[in-house]
Amino acid sequence: MNIASENYELLRDLSSRLIEKVLSLAPRTGKFSTAIDGLSITRFDNPAPSDNCFYAPAIGIVLQGYKQAVIGNEEFRYGEHYCLVNGVDIPSLNNITGAAPDKPFLAIALAIDQRLAAELSASIPPTSTAGASFSSGVSVAAVEPDILEAFWRLPETWYDP
Repeated sequence: MNIASENYELLRDLSSRLIEKVLSLAPRTGKFSTAIDGLSITRFDNPAPSDNCFYAPAIGIVLQGYKQAVIGNEEFRYGEHYCLVNGVDIPSLNNITGAAPDKPFLAIALAIDQRLAAELSASIPPTSTAGASFSSGVSVAAVEPDILEAFWRLPETWYDP
């Protein structure tokens, strides 16, 4: 997975500014809730062994470090400037593979409103499913600068609603 070079500098700048905000709100290893309902921050100062968890529908962006998630029969390895989007409730096995005290693993996640997602999908005209393949409801992709910028703006609302 490669990020287009024209986006890399912008992503790096947005990410470093967001990392500053996130570090001030996540001073140690752990998962932290925020003043915004459904927005959470995760920090690990060291690699962490396998952890079973249950993913609710969300978009999670890795700002720093690397992670491995095993969901069903699929393995996802991703790191900074990548996101995992899951649209369904699903169990997962996770490893934090890239983290250090001077460069902790940092991720920010926003829950997906399932009711709103259902309404949006119902408004899309049906297409033929002939020959279609079905997925696990999970995807890893490079973060677009617009998405990272939207996440960067979220913490500003914690201080100035």
